[in-house]
Amino acid sequence: MSARAGSVDAAFSGSGTTATAWVGLLGTVFGILFFALNVNFFKTHFTAESMSGDISEALGIHQWIIVPVAAIIFIAIIYIVNKKVDDFKQNF
Repeated sequence: MSARAGSVDAAFSGSGTTATAWVGLLGTVFGILFFALNVNFFKTHFTAESMSGDISEALGIHQWIIVPVAAIIFIAIIYIVNKKVDDFKQNF
């Protein structure tokens, strides 16, 4: 792996820039803040006795609709990341 600052593989080699570290830290802080502000919503909606942990039940749709939709979303993410990151190699 080549370790260029700002590239995708910089996180793996430990040679990321200070800016990317701050972005990661801010993302973590905002995620914690979001959860802290909405913890009551999560407790009432996702720990109710009627919830079995099944995402299809939570969304109110058939379980086999989720599988192809999730596959298409994952394929699109991988395609976009491979297209957007220009480091002359495939990322996945």
